[in-house]
Amino acid sequence: MEAIRILKTGDGAFELPGGTPIIHAGDFNLVGYSSQLRTLTDGDIQDEQTYGPDFGPDWDGAPLADLPSRHTHDRLGYTWRSDASTFWPGKLDYILYTSSSIRPVSSFTLETRSMPPDALAANGLRAADTAVASDHLPRVADLAPAQDRTPFLRGDANSDGSIDISDGISILGYLFLGESQPGCLDSSDSDDSGQVDLSDGILIFNFLFLGGDAPGTVRACRTDTTEDGLDCTTHVPCE
Repeated sequence: MEAIRILKTGDGAFELPGGTPIIHAGDFNLVGYSSQLRTLTDGDIQDEQTYGPDFGPDWDGAPLADLPSRHTHDRLGYTWRSDASTFWPGKLDYILYTSSSIRPVSSFTLETRSMPPDALAANGLRAADTAVASDHLPRVADLAPAQDRTPFLRGDANSDGSIDISDGISILGYLFLGESQPGCLDSSDSDDSGQVDLSDGILIFNFLFLGGDAPGTVRACRTDTTEDGLDCTTHVPCE
């Protein structure tokens, strides 16, 4: 993390241009406290006297994104498994990345023990392959630049640059009163569920009047890192 901070501030061995994609991936073997992962994602430094103050690792000050990947043929996400061990299977291998400059296209974790015979045969694999190779499973990801997506402020449904009651009203008007489709559907998807529905308006009202969670993890213009059917043609406040 110190290396990332030094490179971002221009004090390293070479200059790292702003917005350069950063990927931190591998076997992190995090079997202790949750603070270990928070240090790597959020820049939450435990010993600030030795290693410096907390900082946001992404270029926009946000945490690094933690890419989730499921097994190809079951709804599990562990990356380590040893049937001879007393430890349960768990996620020890991570892919962290700067979501301000990178977006995931697709990803999976290969676990041949859960693949059906026809899938194994089609891919030239055997059921025991991943177990024989290692007790850590292979993680595969396709990543692409995020710059080809329009930045937006999540929750700013009417694109006026702020989040207020008019945004919740705008979402309800689009859904139930036949009002025109927003130019940036991503900004109307307040809860980042991949669709614009009643829950998006409710989230905004809860945020404004009941102390609920704010739309998005960062109150800043960002591109969408979620693969869904929504698009953002234009969002003037972030241009």
